[in-house]
Amino acid sequence: MFLQEKGSYAQPSQDGVRNQTLDHVKMLVAELDRRFAEIGSVSEMIRGLSKHSNLLALNAAIEASHAGQYGRGFMVVADEVRKLSERTAAATTDISGKITAIQKESRQAVSEVERAELDSIMQTASLFAARDAALLELRFSRMGAALNGIRFTIQGLKRRGRVPDREDVNALMAESLEQNPDLLAISCGCEPNAFDGLDAQFANTTGHDATGRFVPYWNRGSGSVALEALANYDVPGQNDFYEIPRKIRREIFMEPYQYPVGGKVVLMTSLMQPILVNDRFIGVVGADYALSQLQEEFSANRPFGIGNVALISNAGVYVTHPRNEMQGKRAQDLPEEALLAIREGRTHRYVDAKGYVRVFEPLRIGATNTPWAMMVGFDMRAALGAR
Repeated sequence: MFLQEKGSYAQPSQDGVRNQTLDHVKMLVAELDRRFAEIGSVSEMIRGLSKHSNLLALNAAIEASHAGQYGRGFMVVADEVRKLSERTAAATTDISGKITAIQKESRQAVSEVERAELDSIMQTASLFAARDAALLELRFSRMGAALNGIRFTIQGLKRRGRVPDREDVNALMAESLEQNPDLLAISCGCEPNAFDGLDAQFANTTGHDATGRFVPYWNRGSGSVALEALANYDVPGQNDFYEIPRKIRREIFMEPYQYPVGGKVVLMTSLMQPILVNDRFIGVVGADYALSQLQEEFSANRPFGIGNVALISNAGVYVTHPRNEMQGKRAQDLPEEALLAIREGRTHRYVDAKGYVRVFEPLRIGATNTPWAMMVGFDMRAALGAR
């Protein structure tokens, strides 16, 4: 299963050592700052004593002058005391200046350490997002592999002038779904009489509708693999999974949409591939993925023990969200810069006015040009406190 380690966003061991080192440096610098503050207090006390001594020396010189020749010796002592107090005052001023400079440098050092710690957290968050994006890409790549086997079989037979057998292709689709338990369904939808020219013979039979077109929809909506006829493939506004591959003639990863499976409406995404024979469109094959499974997996993830994870489609729709009610909704809470980065498949990060961080890593599926994004979000202050 994907994300076996879900919820376990512990830092790698080397990051743990680095975090301890950063904390130790911050503690040492903070202790130095406290010591310098104490020295500054002592320096201020000495400066006060120096001023008091200087005042006493002046008073003593005045009194010595009143004593005439009997006070001359005392006047010399008073003058030396005055000079000493002045030198002491100058020395304490110099000490205060140096302490102020050192305190400034120590605060700058603390700021640099904190900046390094913030960078470390941001980089770790990017690694979290990139890891989950890579794992999800691997899962979705299996969808493409399953579809390629079916598509290439149909294309290969028709290019060689052979008529595909519906029973054989159905068996291949059913087996592919059995071997890919993450998938909700595998489908095929062909143009009228484009599969084998025998549509009329299959009208209203199992896995077919009244048209007899080859439209099998193998799914596990009821809990076990079963066959239905593909629905809504010819209903405008509900058949993008069919019409878009027909128009663009390349595979596409669908935006989240709702589709009836086993009598229930399911929020899903699909990887759809066109079937092209000698550059002629004859139909599509597709693999469906129920988004409820992703919602359950990602909603349990807690980066740094306090964050959350979301998956966002190319069009800016929440495929998963920490709050269930936001799944399938537009990501209107994200700035345009972030939505543009998602559409263009770029790494992006930002911190909002409340100190909440969001980190985005692109997620690419097969040969599609509509990347999605994995988002890791967390409160920076809470993350710092959690480390």
